[in-house]
Amino acid sequence: MNIEDQNLPSLRTAQPVRKPWFTRAIVRYMALAAMLQTSAQAGSMAVADLRCEDRQESPVVLETNPRFSWVSKSDQRGQTQTAYQVNVENAWDSGKVQSDQSLFVPYAGKALEPDEVYRWRVRVWDKDDQVSAWSPAAEFSIAPKSWPAKWIAAREVPMNPPRGQRMIPAPLTPGVFTNVPCQRQKAILMRREMNVAAQPVRVLARVAGMGFVKLIINGKLADERAMSPPLTDLTKRAYYNSFDVTELVRKGNNAFGLLLGNGYFSSPSRGWAKWYGVGNEPVASVEMDITFGDGSKQIISTDENWKWSTAEITLNDFFAGETQDLRLSQPGWNGIGFDDRHWQPVAVVAGPPGKLQPNPCPAVRVCEEILPVAVQSNRYVFNAMYSGWPWVKVSGRPGQPVTIGGSAKYQFLLQGGRQEILEPQFVVQSIGPTLTLQGVKPPPLKNVRIKWAHADLRKTGDFSCSSDFLNHVYDAEVRTHLSYTYDFPMDPTREKTGWTQDAQTMFDSAAFMTDMAAVYRRWWTDFRDSQTADGAAGSVAPMIWGGQDHIWDDPWWSGMIIYTPWKHYEYYGDKEFLAKAYPAMQAYLAWLGRKADADGLMHWAGASDWIEVGIDGWGPPKRTPTYLVSTCAWYLYADILCQSAEILGKAEDAHHYATVAAQIKAVFNAKCFNAVTGIYANATNSQTALILPLCLGMVPAEQKTLVLQRLQANIHQWKNHLSTGFVGTPYLLEGLPDFGLAELSYQIVNQRDYAGWNTLITDGVMKETWRGGMAQMPSLGGSVGQWFYRTLAGIRPAAPGFKKINIQPSIVGDLKWVKAHFDSPYGRLVSEWQRHGEQLNLKVTIPVNTTATIHVPTSSPASVEESGKALEKARGVTVLATNANEVICEVGSGTYQFTTDFRTR
Repeated sequence: MNIEDQNLPSLRTAQPVRKPWFTRAIVRYMALAAMLQTSAQAGSMAVADLRCEDRQESPVVLETNPRFSWVSKSDQRGQTQTAYQVNVENAWDSGKVQSDQSLFVPYAGKALEPDEVYRWRVRVWDKDDQVSAWSPAAEFSIAPKSWPAKWIAAREVPMNPPRGQRMIPAPLTPGVFTNVPCQRQKAILMRREMNVAAQPVRVLARVAGMGFVKLIINGKLADERAMSPPLTDLTKRAYYNSFDVTELVRKGNNAFGLLLGNGYFSSPSRGWAKWYGVGNEPVASVEMDITFGDGSKQIISTDENWKWSTAEITLNDFFAGETQDLRLSQPGWNGIGFDDRHWQPVAVVAGPPGKLQPNPCPAVRVCEEILPVAVQSNRYVFNAMYSGWPWVKVSGRPGQPVTIGGSAKYQFLLQGGRQEILEPQFVVQSIGPTLTLQGVKPPPLKNVRIKWAHADLRKTGDFSCSSDFLNHVYDAEVRTHLSYTYDFPMDPTREKTGWTQDAQTMFDSAAFMTDMAAVYRRWWTDFRDSQTADGAAGSVAPMIWGGQDHIWDDPWWSGMIIYTPWKHYEYYGDKEFLAKAYPAMQAYLAWLGRKADADGLMHWAGASDWIEVGIDGWGPPKRTPTYLVSTCAWYLYADILCQSAEILGKAEDAHHYATVAAQIKAVFNAKCFNAVTGIYANATNSQTALILPLCLGMVPAEQKTLVLQRLQANIHQWKNHLSTGFVGTPYLLEGLPDFGLAELSYQIVNQRDYAGWNTLITDGVMKETWRGGMAQMPSLGGSVGQWFYRTLAGIRPAAPGFKKINIQPSIVGDLKWVKAHFDSPYGRLVSEWQRHGEQLNLKVTIPVNTTATIHVPTSSPASVEESGKALEKARGVTVLATNANEVICEVGSGTYQFTTDFRTR
């Protein structure tokens, strides 16, 4: 199904039950408005968007010297920060520091105490040395040094190593490790009642587990996280989630309950490729740090005094589905006074061998609830496919079986006699655009919905234009990106696994749409955890119990251990992360070099340009030689290491990697390039074989025009369609505009027949193949998102973290207008243009503390004005160059309105 034969509401018109990010945006806007009003008498700038270790919402951080970032705002042009002052209450005051730094300012005060909540604030001085008002306070806390809670399970916990992985088990008390299939299919209930000495003023819960764990306090769910705690390589680290539960705990007796699901840890089916299901039971460890008004504390934690029973969930398999017999529910089990004499004592067991650390990522939770748009008999129709699970309210007789069918099966046996909620607890799956309900009279539309669950990411960008089709593509991109992003990028349809090449396809697009700084940094850490001592990396991260299967591995998959920190530095400016990643990057490049053949080329390849046009199922390319694709990756990584070494002040390393890159390039051109035909590796019908060397700078300077001509000819041969796969598509979309062929890229994206985004998108989401088949994933076509921002709106970083910006919009095709904004680490960037007959209006907003180069498209340079004035009279505008079709200006912060004659040729 493509856009020609479906009627899909866009994300702009769909009516979900709630939009938490929208609510939060309103709150932030109101707070900012109040702050701006307060600061009107205190200088021209205001401070907002405080972040500790790149995170808002009161993070618990592992770092003992955390780093602070903020955004300065001002209505004045050319405004910049000249100094700052950071104050951490009762711990550190930086005093006035003469600096324009507003990203990653390190804490430099007294030692911070674990478990303490710290409030911090910032004020800044502008270019005229006028000080702003203090920002509203933000909070952070330092992770605890110890973990008093014990690990508890329903019984002994044998461990089952994934295929191809070597297991070094930790000691178990009691029990032994065995290699047997998962025995427990039922979910586990655990409970204990405990007395709290006084009314608490703060209660921080910390929840760790092998499997999924839900905490219930006095009958109420303590937190709405799904898939929690997140998947990690448990031999290296285990993440716990922290959240405030002060409102749920009271003086006196309290009931604490846990609901445990198998998750990745003990899934009966063992998941994709049998990589998961290493444990025979889900295991939990939970503590609650209670603070009273006098400063004293009480710790409540899991230990041998807890009891367990089984839940009404009789089968929970994260990869297959869930079954519930609601007749087996135990009402009141999580409340005070429940009779648990028939429950069993828990077993205290060993925890994972990896270190316990706070989860550095945004919470995974239900972010919207989607109502169906129609019902056809027992088949409910939604506007698109999502990820999450169904929620249905029905009534029936006791024991009546009800099945909810979609991409996964959910089965229920009713308790009977009243309306009941049918909702899985431990499965996240691609779901929709239809759900079938069997075994019961179909309820009204309002009683059926999809709970759309994903990482609760901060929205950083938006795009729209005059083309309904392109808006449809963008909406599908956003929907797919969100449905694919959890604590790591994960296929929700089939594999529920983090394939590493997705970073290459999606980094730019994802970073424009949402704040991915913490997600990509955390995912890279998982990736490094799987790196072997000789430097090898793999194709999937994280794995659950050490090792790596290397299935379909390839330089464009495992090489993301180099690519990801570099792109992260480009978008977020985190030099410290790049420095931490540098040794792992070096180790991988050295390992990759040892994989090269005697001819100096990289013949090692796996997936390569996966699912290029013409491959409609799984498969590597048929037109593009894999050794060409692999050798290009090898060169790219050597070049990245060279640039990284220069940034980190490692001159000798930089020289070494420059030499490595030069050698790869020389051999590549000597053995693969035909200087007469302009073709690489005899690949006469491959766009990837041409665009990769062009974009990576591997083509000899004197031959670039010839190679570009061959690329254009090939695209025309394909009737202005692309023919690329996972690897080549991002470079084609980014490269063509860079080489002055934005119009051609526009024609490619606008194609409505095979192969293109119209055939890729079905059910309102991007699929795995160019014919719109297989899994819901952005891995093939997701790079079109960056094309909307970088090419049509022209927003590009010119320095790490967007400290310097390049605005170079492309006025292409029959587009009448484009609107885009991006919330960079320094603040909001806006690029909007509109055609009125033969006039072009371009509106640009540049954030405080940055500068920008703006390329104003024009057919008459003399006609360009800004805010109604000639450029030489425009305040804050410096003309750098004038060409036949553009005027290039440099500006500081502020909003600029350019008008010019624009006649199409």
